[in-house]
Amino acid sequence: MKKLNLSVSWKGGIPAIFATNMMRHGDFATIGFIYGSSQGELIDNGKYLLDLHTEFNNPDVLDQVKAFLTGINSSITFANDQAHGSFVNPEDVLKKAKELFKLMSFEEDLILKDIQQLHLIYVSAIKNNKQPTLPKEFEYQLYSGGLYPLRQVYSAICALI
Repeated sequence: MKKLNLSVSWKGGIPAIFATNMMRHGDFATIGFIYGSSQGELIDNGKYLLDLHTEFNNPDVLDQVKAFLTGINSSITFANDQAHGSFVNPEDVLKKAKELFKLMSFEEDLILKDIQQLHLIYVSAIKNNKQPTLPKEFEYQLYSGGLYPLRQVYSAICALI
């Protein structure tokens, strides 16, 4: 893959990585999204998950994106480098959530498969010093009928970290 000229901007309310030397649909190519901070900033010692689009989801592009972001802030780390693709093992979170709550089978599947949501809850638990109540940043998802077990996962992660 050729060298990409990368840039960060917003797309759909989420910080996104763009390649300014490639065009897709009349605009710069969106390489992927950065999950980890509700404000989109690259904070010191921040923990981020990079979700690359299928076309760009290969180790060469991932290395270029990580190099670009660590060039902005060298103290950040990436969930992509962890064994499970997350800073917490989804299996451990599921086990702890089952100890604390009764879960439906689809909730168990969501905990194991939705790494992005797991990562956002993990970062929120750290940011909020493991407060016992679910942070306000998840209220919209909770009250809009989302099926992800937010309270259960938040409680489980707080108990694990």
